[in-house]
Amino acid sequence: MKNLLFTLLISSLLFISCDIDEDKTYDQTDLYGTWIQINPDPADSGFNYIHHTFSSSVYESSSYPYDVLYNYGFTYNWDDSGEVTWENLLGMTVRLKIQTLNSNTLSFKKYVGGIFDDEYTCTKLY
Repeated sequence: MKNLLFTLLISSLLFISCDIDEDKTYDQTDLYGTWIQINPDPADSGFNYIHHTFSSSVYESSSYPYDVLYNYGFTYNWDDSGEVTWENLLGMTVRLKIQTLNSNTLSFKKYVGGIFDDEYTCTKLY
């Protein structure tokens, strides 16, 4: 009985230790530039294309429905764990939780007012 309990204890400790997932960290400068949204497809919302542009402190979204530019920008806060936050025009907190960030691809989950909005994938334009 003692051997069985000991085996179960060791097994549970191994299972718990294998389940721990280390947090990813990102370099903010990798985010700088203009990214073109590929998913969800901008055409599904009536846009020719949508750009997400990041500088050291400003996020801009530019959308082009029928070749007319709609542009808005916000000062954002950065967290090394890959969270970008700002307050929108309605006073709601917008949070982007980065899933992938490298020289070619940016993917993130967007939350507005704490509610999941959608998951986005972009490729680097410049």
